[in-house]
Amino acid sequence: MDAWRALSEDLQRLQQRLTGFIASLTDGSTTLTTYVPDMDAVAARLMARLGTSPDVIVRRFRIGGTRAGLVCYLDNLVDVSIIDRDILRPVLQGADPAQDGLPVSHAAATQDWETLITGILAGHTAVCLEDLPEVWMVDTVKVPQRSIERPQTEMAIRGPQEAFNEVLATQLSQLRRRLATPHLVFDQLTVGTRYPVAVVIAYLDDVVNPALRDAVRARVTRIRAETIVNSTLVASYLRDHPGTLFPTVRNSERVDLVVWQLLSGKVAVLVDGDPFVLWGPATLCDFYRTSEDYTSAWYDASFIRAIRWLAWAFGVYLPALYIALTEVNPDLVPPPLVILTCIASNGIGEFQRLNSRISASEIPHYQL
Repeated sequence: MDAWRALSEDLQRLQQRLTGFIASLTDGSTTLTTYVPDMDAVAARLMARLGTSPDVIVRRFRIGGTRAGLVCYLDNLVDVSIIDRDILRPVLQGADPAQDGLPVSHAAATQDWETLITGILAGHTAVCLEDLPEVWMVDTVKVPQRSIERPQTEMAIRGPQEAFNEVLATQLSQLRRRLATPHLVFDQLTVGTRYPVAVVIAYLDDVVNPALRDAVRARVTRIRAETIVNSTLVASYLRDHPGTLFPTVRNSERVDLVVWQLLSGKVAVLVDGDPFVLWGPATLCDFYRTSEDYTSAWYDASFIRAIRWLAWAFGVYLPALYIALTEVNPDLVPPPLVILTCIASNGIGEFQRLNSRISASEIPHYQL
């Protein structure tokens, strides 16, 4: 008889909850995307949306033996000590988040299921209590990340030795620490139609050209890829001509170099999960500048840059000049130089054939 009585009471409670839920749907105050404080239904829906992966944690509890509640989070993205110390302990002691609050820095209430799921996937903890018409999302993010290391692809002897890592929040803090000014602005966008990724546009609003800033924001907004794996995909959307051989967007893992570009009025684009930060527009001169140029005296840096430009000019024009002299106007090249070039490219046999055609008076010291 006791079992039947308990079953009857459970069925009556279920009928009351279903009746209230249907009534709320009828009057339009609740939709299928609205949170309803039924702990059994909430737990089932969370497991249906998040799956049964081992990192999906749903912890249920009771306050005073009567009031049910639960917390849901992803184990590898949160700080469990914050959940135990600042969430579960006050709640189990009778604290009501809606009235008493929680001893945490960031907490927000929501009734939207999509906001709830997105927050959990981002590392927040959902706190649900019976008879509480909204769920509290508490910021408990603790993302595993590697430490800040030296640059691996842009090594320098002098100057700062700090590189970006893959965590977007760390990248923003590195720039904010270098440029402690309210003029440093971060515009965060979400890119990806299926798997969203956070992308941040950084600039100094008192230096940047507003047209450049708006153009970069518009091109990032127009990205329709399913997701963004690295910053190279974003760079292809930022270029005026994606197929050009002359890039107009550069990337760098050095914090100091990106800071210098921001001070020059450039725009930086940071992608969550990629330590290489994009900046542009990049001109030809930018490809012949290094971070060490900014840590040396102006005359040393100017001299080194002049050598780089001379080397670029020699590399571009000397091969063309050589072909013009040897193939178009060979009479302008001295015979000894022609012979040495012939030996170097074709061997001694070609030299002997060429030597038989040239008189001994023209090259007396090259007789074999």
